[in-house]
Amino acid sequence: MPSLFVDSFAHYNTGQLLSKYDTVLNGAIIIGGGVPRTGTRCLQLTAGLGPTKQSLGTISDMLLCCAYQTTVPGGSIIAICNFLADVGFNANCVRLVLNGDLSVSAVRSGGATLGLSAPGVFPLNVYNSVALRVKVANGTGTCKVWINGSVVLNLTGISTTNLNNPALEYATGFQLLSGLGTTNIDDLYCLDCSNPALPDSDFLGDCRVYAGTPVANGSPVNWTPLSGQNYANVNEIPPDGDTSYVSSAVVGTVDQYVYNAAGIPANSQIKFVQHVLDAEVDSGSRSIASDVGGVVSATSFALSSGYVMYTTDYDTNPLTGVAWAGSDFPASFGPKVTA
Repeated sequence: MPSLFVDSFAHYNTGQLLSKYDTVLNGAIIIGGGVPRTGTRCLQLTAGLGPTKQSLGTISDMLLCCAYQTTVPGGSIIAICNFLADVGFNANCVRLVLNGDLSVSAVRSGGATLGLSAPGVFPLNVYNSVALRVKVANGTGTCKVWINGSVVLNLTGISTTNLNNPALEYATGFQLLSGLGTTNIDDLYCLDCSNPALPDSDFLGDCRVYAGTPVANGSPVNWTPLSGQNYANVNEIPPDGDTSYVSSAVVGTVDQYVYNAAGIPANSQIKFVQHVLDAEVDSGSRSIASDVGGVVSATSFALSSGYVMYTTDYDTNPLTGVAWAGSDFPASFGPKVTA
């Protein structure tokens, strides 16, 4: 499945950053004010290290793309990382650096520059579509960088593994970074490009990521609402914790909620859908999975105490087996208690 992770940053606030990412250094969700690119929110970084996503699998060829705006040249932008090889900033396999002349560099962990673009490719104070694709290998790796849809670096036959553990020829996640000025990030997606036979396993272009919440009950609704209608307890932006919720302790119970395509431009091509379940266990142990219209994901999540956003990415509609289309909506999504 090419899609590993997407984020609109528009369905939660700063307090929930840690429930979707593994670390959240120096990150805040900024609401309105002309800063977001799509929707009402974006991520703003005010210092070098931003959120990390650390456990996306062992991916030999990973691509990370986002919309990125910064005010001052200099500093790092994004990084593809192996968090099994090292931790924190040292986990970088390859990071993208913005230079003072508005060129970009691909830099290996340890600081060695792998390649340098032409100057002037990265305008300041506007959103730029930035994509970094890295095949992680020792001596036979590749690195490709797109800025605003144009390839500015295309490197082959290089070492792109984590310097401290070069035998580990894969990435496990990414880190969002900030240069010397205030940075805004929006419309992020991360892909597994290691199987070129699969569709959408390369740079998809400048995508926009839209967030939506339930608009009605689907069928069935077996979980117990705190009050009122089931869907109305799970449609807040941002999620409000225990102020409203639905709950179930019974294995096999399902809730289904109706989602529409409001806010998505007409004739959009839908590349993938991410279903986000914001959940916790009250006591004991329970597991849940994403259920799309009666088709239950093979990925089940053991719940922790404290709310976590459990994400399931769908490259195709599980009901049809083909690419998502606008005509697939309204659609039903919800949780199922699996254990």
